[in-house]
Amino acid sequence: MGSSRLPGKVVMELSGKSLLQHIVENLQHSELTNQIIIATTNLPEDDIIRDFSNTIGIECFSGSSTDVLKRYYECAKLYQGDFIVRVNGDSPLIDPTLTDSAIQTCIEKKCDYVSNVLHLTYPLGYNSGEVIPFEILKNLNYSRKDLASREHVTFHIRKNPEKFKIKEICAPIKLRRGKWRLTIDYKEDLELMQKIYQKLYKPNSPMKYSELVNFLDKNLFLMKINQKYALNITKDNVNPIKDGLFK
Repeated sequence: MGSSRLPGKVVMELSGKSLLQHIVENLQHSELTNQIIIATTNLPEDDIIRDFSNTIGIECFSGSSTDVLKRYYECAKLYQGDFIVRVNGDSPLIDPTLTDSAIQTCIEKKCDYVSNVLHLTYPLGYNSGEVIPFEILKNLNYSRKDLASREHVTFHIRKNPEKFKIKEICAPIKLRRGKWRLTIDYKEDLELMQKIYQKLYKPNSPMKYSELVNFLDKNLFLMKINQKYALNITKDNVNPIKDGLFK
């Protein structure tokens, strides 16, 4: 609830449901996950998130508000996850098919890290989630002391890809829209997402990426709503961590 740029954004509404509810409902369509945990802070202001979790019957873990890596590790340890999928609360367009693809790739290829965010071929905010084996998360928790790693969890992996076995989930060439911003950090981001949901949202049916691209391609004026916050990306294979664009 204490987001510095858009306080309370996780309970703001899209088509009558909170961002957090959309994220949970999308992930419930994943075939390769066996539990969804909402990992929030132990601050009183996040009681609303714990209440929401109880209402919809989803487990909720409360941990450090400043050490996010520790929060993730302790949550994963408590719930005994073999593979952890990290999903942010500002990404209502989380795609369960991409999530399953990332999980399957991580298992079959014995990877240390799989995602579609290392290089942006999908829009920023259209996510698979970040998949990491529990042992990798454990090692990060006990080895990384820098503030960036403690706050951003997978920062060390993305900053040093040569040290890890990494695979990426990339968009089909004709559907690559790495310059688009579809995450929610500012009120303009929320306004754009509301326009998208008004047109494409269907209850109990995650939004199809091809339909999203088709709609926005035909209505590119909508992308001007949050244009001032868009990353200055000139090519699809930009790494937002290594190229200094991630904040």
